[in-house]
Amino acid sequence: MREVIVLKDPKVVKEVLNEIRYTILFDLLSKQPMTVKQIADALGKTPGSIMHHVNKLLDLGLISIVSTNVSRTGIVEKYYRANARKFYFDIDNMFSSLSDISQFAEAHLKTVLSIMEKYGMKIKKSKIDEAIEIIRKIRKVRLNEIEKIPQFDDSENEEIPENSRMDAFELTLLARLHTNPEYNKLLDNFIECFEEA
Repeated sequence: MREVIVLKDPKVVKEVLNEIRYTILFDLLSKQPMTVKQIADALGKTPGSIMHHVNKLLDLGLISIVSTNVSRTGIVEKYYRANARKFYFDIDNMFSSLSDISQFAEAHLKTVLSIMEKYGMKIKKSKIDEAIEIIRKIRKVRLNEIEKIPQFDDSENEEIPENSRMDAFELTLLARLHTNPEYNKLLDNFIECFEEA
């Protein structure tokens, strides 16, 4: 399992944004391996309806079969797991894609700005569009740095605690971003879009 996969292809993003597939990928299989039956039970759906979504995620290369067991009754149980612990959407790429994906991306960034106000970061009303453009650029630089971080597979390493892995990954990313002049300039410009605290 990789640490991160960046979702760039608008067609893949559109498939992942299906509510059931999104829940399967982000809420269930990124946390633990599960069978179709377990997924169906967790979502209150039938295994048949879930199998379609699991097959779609398999076809997209976002999940894999990690083990197969035969139950006492002879039923073959396949366990599926996400191929990464974390997935990032390439928002910048989404803006130039299909109109519904573009609308989702813009709505997402506006929601992010409104949530930031709850954290005490009040944006200047005249700077909303500028802030959205800066966020797009910040995310692009961030994704470029994420893709430069070497990834390793679980099978190549001893068992490392999940929280330690993600902390190490996030700190590595922060260190890389801190030394990136483009990122720092964008961050300074972004901060100027907000009212004084």
